[in-house]
Amino acid sequence: MTEERGLPSERTGLAWQRTALGAGAVSLLLLYHTAHTGWSELTAASACTAVAAVVLATAGARRDRDLRSAVPPAAPKATLAVVAVLVTTASVLALAALPW
Repeated sequence: MTEERGLPSERTGLAWQRTALGAGAVSLLLLYHTAHTGWSELTAASACTAVAAVVLATAGARRDRDLRSAVPPAAPKATLAVVAVLVTTASVLALAALPW
């Protein structure tokens, strides 16, 4: 028996996937820049962004699966908090690496 998910839940799943893909792209750009300019604070920023991308991809797949149920659970608040901390840490490290 196949249930129709509806467009709002499908858009939510796609948004999680796009966000994870964007975080992965930023991580690769930071790693590329770090490799060409010397290893600095950007290495840690790249690692934080990569971990955030993995967490987003995993949470997005789970959220997409959860939204298929008749009564989906609430958004994963702990996952969102972890991603917020990782992105904030990566931002602070990237700003610290700037030549002021």
